[in-house]
Amino acid sequence: MIIAIIGASGFIGNRIFQTFSRNNSLNVIGTFFKHKLHPQFIYLDVTSKDLIEHFLVEFNPSLIFWIAGSKNLNQCEDDWEFAFNINTKPIKDYYEIKSKLNLKSKLVFLSTDYVFDGLRGNYKDTDLADPKTNYGISNKLTEDTILNNCSSDLIIRTSAVMGKGGKFFDWLTKCLVNDKKVEIFKDIYFSPTPIQLLSEAIEYLIKEQVSGIVHICGELRLSRYNFAEKLLHINKKFSATVVPDSAFRNNLIFQRDLSLIQSNICKKFQTKDFAKFIMEELSS
Repeated sequence: MIIAIIGASGFIGNRIFQTFSRNNSLNVIGTFFKHKLHPQFIYLDVTSKDLIEHFLVEFNPSLIFWIAGSKNLNQCEDDWEFAFNINTKPIKDYYEIKSKLNLKSKLVFLSTDYVFDGLRGNYKDTDLADPKTNYGISNKLTEDTILNNCSSDLIIRTSAVMGKGGKFFDWLTKCLVNDKKVEIFKDIYFSPTPIQLLSEAIEYLIKEQVSGIVHICGELRLSRYNFAEKLLHINKKFSATVVPDSAFRNNLIFQRDLSLIQSNICKKFQTKDFAKFIMEELSS
């Protein structure tokens, strides 16, 4: 079985690549755009329909994880064409190519909590998506494209994936060790998702041939400030003081509450709580 990880050089993509590469019965292919983390990774610019077609013809993967695109909120907000061309159009191109070549691949798309409006939080997988940013809109359009093209494909919405290699996680853990005081937002809420939980969830969902929309996230609704406090409690080596700050006094592009509620299927495979996942990540 050939599995393709589109965007394998990113934090999440690389972890998923590592997860499936442990299975010697699978042929796992990773793609990169800027950073070639592994010698065997294949260059792919997802904004090029010709390159996507060439990749699919050459490798004909049975399973495709799509983790490419841009999460740069500011750039997406400033330039809708950029957001559409990198987050939405590639999936439209993929389905056109799939139909043209009569491919049988299954697609797993990693979506975002930004498809919601961020006004109330605790969003279920059945709640209506109503994005308020270009980043969220571009992902919502991608979700619609998938749902309209193939009922057996899978959309995984997640929230603030946490682990070594993630920008926010690495920044925060470094600050908690080296700084005496860390100012962090108290009024931005999310459902921090341990990367190990996401990896285990993906393995389970593929094994069970799940399709549609699934929310994979941590079980806790936390502010960024609350999350930092959790880390201080979990790891006694952290010695900094965390100080609450507001994200909205500087008109930053944030949604106030994008917390998600886990899909019911999470209860079938999640064997550890949030603290245990994070403790293992910090000690790895």
